[in-house]
Amino acid sequence: MLQPSRQRALTVRLLCLLSLAPFSVALGQGSMAELASRASLQKPMPGDRVALHVYGNPAMSDVATVDEKGRINLPQIGMIPADGFPIGALRDTIRARLMAVLNEPTIEVAVQRRIIVSGEVMRPGVYYADLTSSLGEMIAQSGGLKETGHPGKVYLVRGASKSRIPDWQSDQSATADLHSGDQLLVGRKSWLELNIIPFASLSMAAVSLFVSLKNTL
Repeated sequence: MLQPSRQRALTVRLLCLLSLAPFSVALGQGSMAELASRASLQKPMPGDRVALHVYGNPAMSDVATVDEKGRINLPQIGMIPADGFPIGALRDTIRARLMAVLNEPTIEVAVQRRIIVSGEVMRPGVYYADLTSSLGEMIAQSGGLKETGHPGKVYLVRGASKSRIPDWQSDQSATADLHSGDQLLVGRKSWLELNIIPFASLSMAAVSLFVSLKNTL
């Protein structure tokens, strides 16, 4: 049984942790809100997806892919130059078009940005990131790193630039923001890193064999 002083100390620690929990949740929610706010200033790019949900009118709900000219084609609305508006303003633009055929439509618009994940991941390919998706979440969607993947060699490739993101698992700063068309590249471990344990095991076995032979002589 715990001594009274020890029990009081544990109780105080537990109460401190419980009191900090709401602040941790609020901090996480704040980070996601900031991430979404920055992403909403971007413009949709070719290859992105725009999902439209019209409440009470499923026939007008659709998912459209931004074409090579930056346009989307939606039912009964027609072509909209999606790349001419920030993501945050696209909803109002679509709603204004819908008001020509519907009375006060209630809609939701979600833009999914096209991201390429390549290199030493389990399932390299094209993925789609919503406004709150982080770099670490996109790598998780691809199945995570292979055994050959180096956690210190994760790069964000945008156009001609290539930046290493050291804290990619938790970084939600503007440096690690995802943009349409970005590529996440995971580098490979060096030969030494991949073979050091087998090499060490072989060396130990060789030493043990040598010692055994020496003892038998």
